[in-house]
Amino acid sequence: GGRAAVRNGILTDAAQAVNTGKRPEKILDLMRTPKGYQIVRETLNTTPESRTLLRSFERLFMEDIVSSVTDATGKIDFSKARQIFKNPEVREVVRQIGGDALVQRFEQLERFANNFHRNINLYSKPETQSLMKGIVEKVKNAGLLSGIMHMLGMPWPVITGLALATAGAKVGKM
Repeated sequence: GGRAAVRNGILTDAAQAVNTGKRPEKILDLMRTPKGYQIVRETLNTTPESRTLLRSFERLFMEDIVSSVTDATGKIDFSKARQIFKNPEVREVVRQIGGDALVQRFEQLERFANNFHRNINLYSKPETQSLMKGIVEKVKNAGLLSGIMHMLGMPWPVITGLALATAGAKVGKM
């Protein structure tokens, strides 16, 4: 009886969303757990129209996650993102909606942000800048310099950007 009542609530919420444009709060709340997501999926996976609705609700769920960790300017708050993805139920629903690749993208984004913040803090110190300047002046081999920067924890996109900037400066001098 309880499962049938939940399914009726899902159908009612979906119908209101279609007819009035009202946000499907009950459905989105259910989708926060794997069990609730599964009930929503079973309920809305019966006709082509309801499958289209399910996909739109999944997209709305993902948009809610993204909007909850970004501010008005679009800047991501990684502490909020970490808190959301520490919840194994939300993580599992994201995996069911977008697969392992989507979860890995969120994890990769967090790693990039952590490395970026760590490197900004590290390379903004005057002592680190003078050390890097001394290393760069003494090392003539670009491959060796790239290896040293990598060992210091600098991400590859930054190393590549520095190499391209250096090459551009040398071409400019020529």
